[in-house]
Amino acid sequence: MIPARPRRVLVVDNDPDFRDSVALLLQARGYTVFATGNRFEAMALATRERVHVAVLDVRMENDPDRDDTSGLTLARQLDPLIVKIVVTAYPSVPVVRGSYNVAFKFVGKDELPGGLLEALAQAYASEVKMNFDLSIRWEGIQAEEVAHHIELGDKPAPDIMKAEIEELLCKLFHDADEIVISPLIPANRVHSSSSSPSGAVVLKVQPRERGGRAAPVVVKLAGREMIEVEDRNYNQYVEGYLDGYRHTLLKERARTHLLGGIIYSLVGTPLEECLDFGTFYIQQTAHEILRALDDLFTKTCRHWYENRETKQDYDLVELYAQPLKLTITRLENALHGAGLDAWAGDTHPLVPELKRPIANPIEWFRRHPKLITQVALAPTHGDLHSQNILLDPGHKAWLIDFYRSGPGHLFRDLIELEADIKFVLLDVADLPSLQVFEQALLSTRHFDDMPTLPTFRNDELRKAFEVIQGLRQMAGRLAGGRRAEMRDYYQGLLLQSLAMICLRHVAVPKKRHAYLAASMLCQRLDNWH
Repeated sequence: MIPARPRRVLVVDNDPDFRDSVALLLQARGYTVFATGNRFEAMALATRERVHVAVLDVRMENDPDRDDTSGLTLARQLDPLIVKIVVTAYPSVPVVRGSYNVAFKFVGKDELPGGLLEALAQAYASEVKMNFDLSIRWEGIQAEEVAHHIELGDKPAPDIMKAEIEELLCKLFHDADEIVISPLIPANRVHSSSSSPSGAVVLKVQPRERGGRAAPVVVKLAGREMIEVEDRNYNQYVEGYLDGYRHTLLKERARTHLLGGIIYSLVGTPLEECLDFGTFYIQQTAHEILRALDDLFTKTCRHWYENRETKQDYDLVELYAQPLKLTITRLENALHGAGLDAWAGDTHPLVPELKRPIANPIEWFRRHPKLITQVALAPTHGDLHSQNILLDPGHKAWLIDFYRSGPGHLFRDLIELEADIKFVLLDVADLPSLQVFEQALLSTRHFDDMPTLPTFRNDELRKAFEVIQGLRQMAGRLAGGRRAEMRDYYQGLLLQSLAMICLRHVAVPKKRHAYLAASMLCQRLDNWH
């Protein structure tokens, strides 16, 4: 039996007798009620508590004053998500009649109690749209884990986060009887996690409705503002570009007091038969991986890159570091947190495995607060790591998670995917081998140069090298010239490599690799003539 989920109502009226009688009436009907006679206390309550509907008096400060509309002022100040019902003894007053866009309903005090109860029922049915009887089952993941991984500025207590998540799911699946929630990425995959580098959580949800089981869908849960940004980005940069080909459909969106959620479905392919790119990468050969990536960049994303601008001077630090929240302070804190204090403070830290000091890329970044370079901008996914690419049974690529989608460096998506392959999927920690690996990758000046493949004893290094070299050739085709130089690709890759050091889901050995790669990129760029 599902415990009753409370319908939460805020009652604000300066008449204590009237306020108490309304509160008692609603409590008797099963509502959870928060009551106050002060609009400032009302704002504090609405900020602190999850409130669905606010029942407000028009005249909260001076009942005889026909000009007192403090209740309407409060209605405008409250979170737009809260549905407002205004109760007044003066429904014919012109100022009230002219404010019908402020509230969902105006109810005369002479219509109580029936008018208020009817307005509340209508508000919950048409505006709140929350499935209070939804059965939620967790398989392979727990609500506590989801609550832990969602990043918020001022994160509330775990029990409040769990209640917010449950309420959000009840809104997203307002027509379902039951949902079964599981990780989108297999829990047994090395380095897998339901959390996103952006502080969101992505899940697979199987709804069950009255007619039987519906198709599973992808659900993203995050801070409310993040979801609102993603919703706008989807409408502006995704719907018109990916529509009709590997179309990721945004089916539903919902918000709670703190959180937001989006439901995505993949039009034309069963989600249950899809793999995330990380799992696909582990299972497939370099040849098959490159075939899938070529399909991704030449077909799924082609309308993005076809809408590129002509080259102009841009600051690559602004294009990369700002969206990734890359700062000197954040880099140094990340290295301290990883136990790499000397790497943060020394100009040329000594790395014992390499038997010699290396350049500190943070110092290089400090000396180069701007990287003005002539580049082309295009619509991009903006967060193209292995968890945001799904492969169907035919190895065709589909995209999810569009929080960072928008205009960016033409090579932005390829650079992020290269960094994800090197610093997340590549399971090699031996720095001398990684130094050889990076040196070979940095030996090229033009996209169509073919570096000599080193003799790697490690098959993972060989596979990663072949995939990355293939990625760079795809970037060269986007560049549109056989001898296009890679300088801005290396600059973007340097900033992306530094950003990987700051990500909490990147393990310490991989942060060491990212630091080494960034150091070598700095030397390569300093020697560019």
